[in-house]
Amino acid sequence: MSNRALTYFLYLLPLFVFSSCQFRPLEEMSNTHYLRVYLDESIINLTEGFYNENYLRPAYSTPEVLHAVLADPATGDVVAERYLRNHGEDAYGHYLDGYVICEPGEWELLVWNFDTETTQVRNERKVFDAMGYTNEIASHLRAGLTNSRSKTDEPERIVYDPDPLLVAQDRVILPYTDEIDTLKASNGGRFVAQCITQTWYLQVKVKGMKFVTSARSLLSGMAGSKWLWNPRMNEEDPVTLYFDMNQGDRNDSDDTDIVYATFSTFGRLPGATNNLQVTFDFVTTYGTTYCETLDITLKFDEDEALQHQWILLDKDVVIEIPEPPEIGGGGFNPGVGEWDDIETDLII
Repeated sequence: MSNRALTYFLYLLPLFVFSSCQFRPLEEMSNTHYLRVYLDESIINLTEGFYNENYLRPAYSTPEVLHAVLADPATGDVVAERYLRNHGEDAYGHYLDGYVICEPGEWELLVWNFDTETTQVRNERKVFDAMGYTNEIASHLRAGLTNSRSKTDEPERIVYDPDPLLVAQDRVILPYTDEIDTLKASNGGRFVAQCITQTWYLQVKVKGMKFVTSARSLLSGMAGSKWLWNPRMNEEDPVTLYFDMNQGDRNDSDDTDIVYATFSTFGRLPGATNNLQVTFDFVTTYGTTYCETLDITLKFDEDEALQHQWILLDKDVVIEIPEPPEIGGGGFNPGVGEWDDIETDLII
């Protein structure tokens, strides 16, 4: 580069620099709103109302993050959002809070817990269409099922049961303000996120548990998804839930053991044609399986179900003594060990 060209370049350099940069003042506090959302963690069979305090129940932990969005009330399109991560406690309970920046106006507020393991949310940019759901079980789990419903041409999808999904909604009016404004619920009170999933306890008596190493269950006729706005189950999405069973108390007088589970659902599909069945797959000490299918439709109308969300099956499931495999060597030697823990990766 010649000296003349270099001089010309150095002369123009400041113009390029200053033309490409714009002075931006520090962000003002106008249209900044403080949002506090309390958690209602009173969940039957999960945090309270247990059938048996000594039995295992699904692990529950307070949500770490809430996703809060403000949306156009006409279209449901999200116009502002914030993840609430700050935790606090006061006389009203546990809450998460934070600040959201949004233009003045009337907006729909939707809040839900963001850090769930199995529960996913689709259409989250359209609040009226936002929907909670769970994925289908892993292929190796499905391949191991003996239930005929898992192998038909058009079966219900077999999915994991959902995590608790806590949701709050309201219509809010945001005034223009040059200071931080505190959002209030339309009734003048507090925003409270409540659980829109149900948690149920299920148990059955089993004879022959000494031949069992693990058990899992399938429950058909359940809703596979639920809208977050004005929460309601999606009746066009029938699924079968998959969950593991646990071994409970033993009654030596009649040689039976309690086998139980606590599971969550977006809801039981309504209607007289709704056929709810539970299937137990017992893995014997020889690696074979035993399947029992029970129609439990009427159990949902009994007092234990209506008042406590308990399903207590009366019929005993009898496990026949498994035949030893026809291979050389080794005799019939059924073991009576602890139940195996089955671990699998969730496909998110």
